[in-house]
Amino acid sequence: MTITNKKKDILNGFCNYSGKINIIFQSNIVIAIIICSLICLYIILSLLPLLHSGYYSDDMVNSSLRGQIALDKMSYFNYTINFIDYMAKAYGRFVPVSIFTLTLIFYYFHNIFLYKAIILLLIIINTLLFGLFTKKIFKDSYVSYLFMLGIPLFFQFRLYHDPILSFAGQLQFFFCYLFGSLIFLQYYLETDNKTTLIASLVLFNVSLYSYEISAPLTLLYFIIIYEEKRNLA
Repeated sequence: MTITNKKKDILNGFCNYSGKINIIFQSNIVIAIIICSLICLYIILSLLPLLHSGYYSDDMVNSSLRGQIALDKMSYFNYTINFIDYMAKAYGRFVPVSIFTLTLIFYYFHNIFLYKAIILLLIIINTLLFGLFTKKIFKDSYVSYLFMLGIPLFFQFRLYHDPILSFAGQLQFFFCYLFGSLIFLQYYLETDNKTTLIASLVLFNVSLYSYEISAPLTLLYFIIIYEEKRNLA
């Protein structure tokens, strides 16, 4: 009798455990994590040749940045400040955020494989941010998954000024700032949380000092605000 009861207890425990596992896998969060993980794997496979590529375009010069700083007997900080000043005076480009990330990556991540892996990681983050942005716009997770799956179709490698093969992830960083700001703006419009508004403004200002194209893209903010107000009307 005792053995039979123990078997029943074990069976009941196994059934309860199986039930909990089923509940977990039926959770929307777990499903989202699984789908996003598969999409990330798809992106990695699509861009795998990136990890075996060399330095192209401006990277051929910038990759020697650590050596340049050593030869000039300057600190990393002073070199970066001088670089920002030079770009502003010589080319009329005041993009301190972009220059800071560029010098930071080439100074501390001078291993080429690690450098390319950082770019790949940034592209994955860009894709996830774009997916979250489209989810907030269309109010549908599966539509956002479809958009995310479509992104690798537009990837291409060119032996020219290519934003994937070179430029220390400058455009990928810019994408993070811009879409991070837009996502926080959407959260603010939905929840009226002042913290998300501040986060959106901070990231917007960072994007302005990262790349000039951020100025005309300000139009996106007005479109999102207009559409949100129209939906509430």
